[in-house]
Amino acid sequence: MLRQALSANPSPCDGVDLFARRSSRPESFTDGQVAFAGGALTFVIPSDIPVTVGAAGHGKVEFTWRSGSAEPTTCIYRGPGSRRQGGLQYLFEKCRVGAGQDDEAEDEDDAAERPADLIPSAGSSVTADTFVLHVRSGDRRFAETVVHLALPGPVLSDGNACTVDSCDRVTGVVSHAPLAVDDGNECTTDSCDVATGPVHTLVDTAVCRGKANFHDRTLAGLGGNGRACVDCHMAAERFQLTPAAALARFTQMNKSGVDDPLFRPIDADDFRTNGAAANDFTNLIENGLVRVTIPLPANVKLLDCGAKIPCPASALPTSETVADVWRSTPSIFNVLITGPDGVGPVSLRGPNRSGGYQLDARVDTLQNQALGALHNHAS
Repeated sequence: MLRQALSANPSPCDGVDLFARRSSRPESFTDGQVAFAGGALTFVIPSDIPVTVGAAGHGKVEFTWRSGSAEPTTCIYRGPGSRRQGGLQYLFEKCRVGAGQDDEAEDEDDAAERPADLIPSAGSSVTADTFVLHVRSGDRRFAETVVHLALPGPVLSDGNACTVDSCDRVTGVVSHAPLAVDDGNECTTDSCDVATGPVHTLVDTAVCRGKANFHDRTLAGLGGNGRACVDCHMAAERFQLTPAAALARFTQMNKSGVDDPLFRPIDADDFRTNGAAANDFTNLIENGLVRVTIPLPANVKLLDCGAKIPCPASALPTSETVADVWRSTPSIFNVLITGPDGVGPVSLRGPNRSGGYQLDARVDTLQNQALGALHNHAS
């Protein structure tokens, strides 16, 4: 006798998949067997068992199952005898409870006679942890007969999009845990629709609108270049921009071919030379520095010596009206510290003697500071 190889850790969650074979030349058979180490499967006794190789003929198949230490139940399936009449399946005949008997003896002595309502039949729902499928005989016109019985595992979904459905691999018990709907965003009200799942409704406050704009690369009306505030004030870098982070993003952009709006001509080293075609980002990826353009007072002129130090005495004034400087991206943590508070001491210098935004307190409100940053860096 040959036995079907068993899976390493059969689980009720996967259901039961049994193949059984009967060879007529030479005589041998392979039983399909599954036994759960824990738990059980509830299933419906099938009305037929399909033939995948050969034919049923006048043959017989036995499907035996049991639960724990209870008596086994064996259900008998018979071939219809004619291929034209459905010889590719064995049809349910009856079930018997108790130890099996050889060959046809059980047909005569089929009863440890039990009340009929205690003996299951096709369509009955039963539970078991051990299963055996055995082909007693098939159509001998074929060298072998192979049958297949598949019993599905438990239904996982409860039809509720607000639960997480799972099946315990040992016990086969299905559970439906509530789905976590909190997205961790204080600017949404979190709820769950049983049909569609989590719903996150935006909270409309000044703070929440500001937070959304901070991450928005396509702010309406700005005519921007695809940048959002968070592209330079990176949350993962304590809302700063480090050289390592800039280099990593530059490398990833070149590797993937996916544009990163951090790299725009305005912050390229060669922007003043090549304009929109500028592509040298050495200062950005090696030092984490971005360009800041400062208007020059009317009485200040730049000399044409560029970056040479010292500037030659032969250098001449240029017509430039702005100067470029390079600086790091300051963190936005605790930005309120420099904000105007209306409390002394009062600075002797303006423009905002009671405090302002930016490191030199030159901007009066946070809104104006943010707007200025958007126009200077995202336009």
